[in-house]
Amino acid sequence: MMPRFSRLFHVPFVSACRIVDAGRALLLLVALGTAASADVVDKDAPPPPGTLLQELNSGPALSDAATVLGAPMPLSAPVEIPFQIEGGHMLIEASINGGAKQTFLFDTGGRLVLTPEAAGDLKSLPGRQAMMAGIGPTITKVSIVTVDRLTVGSLTLDKQSAAIAELPNWIVDRGSKPRLAGLIGPELITRRIVTIDYRKRMMTLHPSGQVRPGPNAIVSRLGFSVSPEGLGHPSVRASIGDVEGEMLIDTGATGGVFLNERFITAHNPFRPGGKTIRFFSPGGVGGLLQMQAGIGTTFRLGTAVFNAPLIHGPVSQNRSLRDLNVSGIIGAEILSRFVVTLDFPSSRAWFEPIAGAKLNSVWQSVGVVLSKPDPSHFEVIDVLPGTPAERAGIQRGDRIVTYGGQPARNLGLRDLSKFRDKAVSVVLSDQRRHDLSPVQILP
Repeated sequence: MMPRFSRLFHVPFVSACRIVDAGRALLLLVALGTAASADVVDKDAPPPPGTLLQELNSGPALSDAATVLGAPMPLSAPVEIPFQIEGGHMLIEASINGGAKQTFLFDTGGRLVLTPEAAGDLKSLPGRQAMMAGIGPTITKVSIVTVDRLTVGSLTLDKQSAAIAELPNWIVDRGSKPRLAGLIGPELITRRIVTIDYRKRMMTLHPSGQVRPGPNAIVSRLGFSVSPEGLGHPSVRASIGDVEGEMLIDTGATGGVFLNERFITAHNPFRPGGKTIRFFSPGGVGGLLQMQAGIGTTFRLGTAVFNAPLIHGPVSQNRSLRDLNVSGIIGAEILSRFVVTLDFPSSRAWFEPIAGAKLNSVWQSVGVVLSKPDPSHFEVIDVLPGTPAERAGIQRGDRIVTYGGQPARNLGLRDLSKFRDKAVSVVLSDQRRHDLSPVQILP
């Protein structure tokens, strides 16, 4: 049976200061009832799940959207959509209602979200009010509007529902490059056949019947959640050690394997006797999230076996993750080792291994976990014990204004992945300078 979700969710995570997967965000969209108001919402208990999906699918405008998503226009030729990779994230260009092209994060685990800046005149429309909540105490009020035309490459999607939301600065900030305009989710690919080739930086939508698995492809049943608005969040079966589970295919996740706390508690996926590390990560709209990381035994996707995978997961029994109907997430660290094809019409996925591609099982870091709450600086949200950062006296709350010889204003959090495994100098806001060399954290 295909997994079904009562909520839409988004779990992007980026490498912060060479700590692989150090930052993560989980966005859950939940609606307010008509009698509710922001000042009476319990900050620790978001509104009941599923109500936003009903809200998104209500009204005459979205009945058209459901028709478009349920029966997309057939393609007469392949549609190629180039993408960039920044810190493991897939970034694509799109335009809203015929406007200028803007850069979005493509996230198969998310949905269409626009920043207020990208929304433009849509902000003045009488959108339905909803709440966007994530892991942590913060709940953000958003407006749900209808985008008449979402254009990506030569493909145009009509009547798409979108949330207008203030996304955390660390997600949208790209330093000296234009800020992200928001997120584009599976509305782009649902009910189609799509190939994602990380080597060529190309996503291709195929006409029906024109692409088939190659002789070396690993073919799997493709599960997907179906929301009332027609979105399908793809998933496949995979194994951690000897335990199999349903894993979301999440292009918005830069790491390899991310497991929910229920799976971790029940099966202890970490290598027996191995070290695990706990640390805080930036979280998302909900604030800081305490994570745990360790080395597993094996990760199996069909006949492909990855030894000693780096596994991440939350520490606390967070309600948001506990309610997910998947065991975890497969992120770009693993997906990029394949040419991935998702065939929604036939409910199949296949993974064609890339020769020589190996999984990174070593976690090196100078010892700081960073966020970027403001364009002017990075903020230290955790310091790993026994690392150069701790020995240098760097503490939580310190602000870094220069990283690797570059002003923090010119760098996004995703840009820090290029400093991975390199010695760097950092300058704090009080002008203290530290030269830091990475050490092995795991295994």
